[in-house]
Amino acid sequence: MSAVHPAHGREIRGTVTDDVGAPIVGAELFAGRSTPVAHTDASGTFALRTGQLGLVVLAARQLGYRPAMDVVRVGAGGGATELAFVLSPVDFRGDSAQWARASGSLIGTEVAAMQGRFSSGAGSVFTWREIEARQVQFLSQLLEAGVPGLSVRRTRTGAGRVTNTRLAAPCQPLIVVDGVAWRNGGNLDDLQPQIVQTVEVYRGGSTAPMKLGFDTACGAIVITTRTGR
Repeated sequence: MSAVHPAHGREIRGTVTDDVGAPIVGAELFAGRSTPVAHTDASGTFALRTGQLGLVVLAARQLGYRPAMDVVRVGAGGGATELAFVLSPVDFRGDSAQWARASGSLIGTEVAAMQGRFSSGAGSVFTWREIEARQVQFLSQLLEAGVPGLSVRRTRTGAGRVTNTRLAAPCQPLIVVDGVAWRNGGNLDDLQPQIVQTVEVYRGGSTAPMKLGFDTACGAIVITTRTGR
């Protein structure tokens, strides 16, 4: 896995606020399971301890707000990881079904699925922290720097098309964005780096988790955006 954040101890704490900075009371925190592991208090803060080491996916949810997710690396040492979730309100004029979906009624399932992929240890992972730290203009620049076996052919604009060169016949990895496979010739660099939460890269069918359920013979690039779900 690519380094995504300095490793801290197993304590994770932070805040959940709305998009104007007001604390959200009673927000649910998820960590790879369908039931919440913590709730925010009257000041919008939370604290929890995790038994997981390595990459851990956390999500915050409150009815009436779009959920938010984050990924951190948890180490066995001391110290704590500080997170700050910002949830944006939604208004669907009384449509309870849409409201529930936008508020993340399945967020626990999504967190568990991502955590399962991370736990396989078969791919490379980049998070928004790494994207910001590297100040990349195109997502393909992440792959050039950190994933052997993939090449990038660039156009005059600087955007690139990723090719898997580890196979007898080079081919393009399948791109999956927020659970939807791009089968219409979409390009990785069609996405703006600023909207990306995580990029997972699997170089072949033998390393891509079966739960993706897609044709991954040429590998797969799995992207979760900050506004998806």
